[in-house]
Amino acid sequence: MSDSNRVDLRILDPRLDPDRWERMVRGIMRGASDELLRRRRRTYAPTPMDGLVALLRPALAAAAILAAISVAALRHADGNPTHPGSFVESSLLPEPITIWLEDGAPPTASDLYVTANGDL
Repeated sequence: MSDSNRVDLRILDPRLDPDRWERMVRGIMRGASDELLRRRRRTYAPTPMDGLVALLRPALAAAAILAAISVAALRHADGNPTHPGSFVESSLLPEPITIWLEDGAPPTASDLYVTANGDL
């Protein structure tokens, strides 16, 4: 290809006219920022669930910490000979009530009468 056949494309260079170049850059930047704002408005619409989720995260974190502490305490207490086997055994309930709770059987009317009157 010879120099005589080359097409002069310098006329298309937008930097030849600095005012036109600045207007074009400003227009592109304005369009990009407008599009970004439109996308943000379109993609984020706060809902009532957002407030609930914001409160739920710290609550779940606190629950996880309490669960970890409880598991550690229970593991430590298993080797302790003074640790009771169950809540029913450790409670200060009268013996008939403890038996009802352990067996899972309902008390009879006479059992209730004896327990209510304190005739243990």
